[in-house]
Formats: sequence, C-alpha cells, structure tokens
Amino acid sequence: MIQPFVQARVVGGFVDPEGIGWVDLEGENIAHQAAPGQFAMIVRPQEEPGSLGRPYAYFRMLSPHRARFLVRERAETKTSLLRAPVGTVVPVRGPLGRPFALASGPIWAVAGGVGVAAFGGLLAAGDPSHGLRLLLGIRDGSEVGILRAMEHAFAGPLPHVHLSSEDGSIGSRGSVVDLLAEAGMSAQAQHPAQVLACGPMGMLEAVARWAAVHKLPCEVSVGVPLPCGVGTCGRCVHLDRDNRPLLACVDGPTYPATRLY
Repeated sequence: MIQPFVQARVVGGFVDPEGIGWVDLEGENIAHQAAPGQFAMIVRPQEEPGSLGRPYAYFRMLSPHRARFLVRERAETKTSLLRAPVGTVVPVRGPLGRPFALASGPIWAVAGGVGVAAFGGLLAAGDPSHGLRLLLGIRDGSEVGILRAMEHAFAGPLPHVHLSSEDGSIGSRGSVVDLLAEAGMSAQAQHPAQVLACGPMGMLEAVARWAAVHKLPCEVSVGVPLPCGVGTCGRCVHLDRDNRPLLACVDGPTYPATRLY
C-alpha cells in the first residue's frame, strides 16, 4: 500500500540571503520513526495540481509530528518552500526510503554541499564525545550559507563540523575527499567505526574507495532524481556494482557502499 500524503503546515523557518535555509513542517506522523538518510516527498506551494512533490531529506525530527528540512532554492523559483508563510498547507508523504544502517561507535559523516541535510539527525542526537565528526565540503564562499543555516537550525556553532572549500575561502582548501584523507592521516585521529557519505556520485565513489582501503564499513546516500518517491514511476533506476537495477526510492537512497562500488 502506497503511503498517502498528509496535509502538513509550515510552522517556522529561516532563509539566508543566498537562498539556503530550513523550514519546519507539522502534520500527523510526518516524522514518526523517521531516521537519518530517509526523505519525504513534499508538494511545494503553487505546484501544479496532481504533483507528486519533490524529495527532501529529513534534517531534524523534532517530534513524531514535526520535522525540519534543510532547503536550497534559487531566488527566481515560483514554488518556494522556504518563503512560504507560516500556516501554509503543504502535502507531505514520508518517511520514505532506506535509512542509514548505523554502526555503534564513532561515525565520520562526509557531505558535499546540501547533502549535509541527510546528517542533521545525527548532529541532533550526537555530541563530540561520541566520536561524531561531520566533514562538509562546499565549492566556495557563495555556499557558506549552508553552514549559517545549519548553525541557525541548531541555535549555535557546531564544534564537530569540519569544513573545506575548493577555493580555500573558508576552511581547508580542497575537496571534502581531501579533507577526509587529511583527517585520516592525522596523528591524533582514530579511525571511526563507520563512514557515511551523501553528495555527488563522484564524491560517493571516492569516499567509498577511501573507506575500503582502510577496511571501514561505509554507507552512501545517492543523489538520483526521485520523481515519485514510492517506486511506481521507475525513473530512479540505477545500477549496482554487478549492473543489476535498483530503485533509489525504495531500495535506497542509502546503501552499503560495497553494493554499488
């Protein structure tokens, strides 16, 4: 049985001038048993009638009935979720998809840009003493709004977040994979019990290969388009390492890295 849409409403939010922010939605059971790595299909205001919505990773699960989503939108978009007034009714279907299968022990989470949305639940539940380390890579200073939105969402700095930018304008210079390799070579670092990754496909493969070299369990969340979110349209098909088809919305979007690489 396909999960129905629930009529949720906007109850809060924040938007950075660069069009990055978060929105809180409240509706019956929209976050019930949601876990890091899962997503919801959300029909944004003013979308065409009959729209199946767009996928948004659960960023924070505030209660069984309230969830926070990290969102990036272009300024010219006509169907803005970030700028919807409080009280706006928004159809939501979720939670959907396979969550991360989390190991017990320290976790390193590697995110490319807004892929960091998949890890908000870990940030909410963890603290540095548990060994959680979030490695966030952005292109340049124009994407620093991602970090600002995260800090606003958690009401303060996040000491267990480590940042890199490709142009060196903030954090370490280089890609997030460079940041991962640097962290792994640190004399003070102890390798984690697990590596997680969410971001562009090339980044996922590079992280998976790094984890394999170091014999570390790794889970990845793929960025395959999810037009329906429930496995009916067949347009999110991609292949595993043996060229067998997978539906990202129901088989994934998270997988053990060894299933793909």
